[in-house]
This record gives sequence, C-alpha cells and structure tokens, in this order.
Amino acid sequence: YFSPCHAGCSDVELVDGLTTLNGTVTRYLGCSCTQTTTARPGTCEGKCDNVLVQNLAINVINTAINFAGFPASAIVYQRVVSEVDRTSAQGQRQFAKLLFGT
Repeated sequence: YFSPCHAGCSDVELVDGLTTLNGTVTRYLGCSCTQTTTARPGTCEGKCDNVLVQNLAINVINTAINFAGFPASAIVYQRVVSEVDRTSAQGQRQFAKLLFGT
C-alpha cells in the first residue's frame, strides 16, 4: 500500500527502544485491508524470488512463438506476388498487421 491510509489503518503505535535512521519504528494497527490487521513501514516480505525469471521465460517463449511465422509469411508474399507489386503487397500486409494487431 502507498500509505497506512490506503491499507485502512486506524491507529499508530510507536515501538519503544527501536530506532532507525529515519526515527522511531512505528507499527500501524486496525488495518482493514491486511490479513493480520497490522502493518509496518517498508516493503512486504515475500517469497517471490523466481517470479521475475519465470515471467521473463514465458514472455520470451511467447514472443518467439508469435514471430515464428513472420519470415515464412514474408517469403510467401515474395513468391506469390509479381515482382512489380511486391512493394505494395508488403506495405498492405504490414498495414493489415498493424490494423488487426496480428
């Protein structure tokens, strides 16, 4: 959450004896949007170490599959269309790809 207000916290507690570079450690209580009804400043601790690697791997595979047919379709257009009309056919094909998002 961006702030304790966004987490739905209604009270603040100062933890005695603990200080940081920014001052006294605080804990927010009565948070309606969290599972434990308490929150503290800083990032959440979680076990998401491999999420970035998995996401990158899936995106690379997806991109490779999406663009695998691109060279084949370009070669087909080069062979099917007469030499005079190749430039126009390539432009129309690119326009159609951009228009339809494929």
